[in-house]
Amino acid sequence: MKKFFLSVFFVISILSACNLSTVSMSEVENVPNNVWAIIDPNLELQLINDGEKGSYIIFHSSEDVEFDFTTQENTVTINFNEK
Repeated sequence: MKKFFLSVFFVISILSACNLSTVSMSEVENVPNNVWAIIDPNLELQLINDGEKGSYIIFHSSEDVEFDFTTQENTVTINFNEK
């Protein structure tokens, strides 16, 4: 069975006027070719940085996956839950 591929786009935007950070995450429907080319299907969890565009967190699972995250100061904690 082909593994379910969940790609999460993780973006950190810095608001220079306020010097505050905003963290957001969303599932990506179309992964750019330059990112797709370096995904390792043998790794269950992988982080790929795409420069100023953000980062991709790749989680391979045969199950449906939900995620949530929390922030505390300069730390982001991401929880993946397989259903």
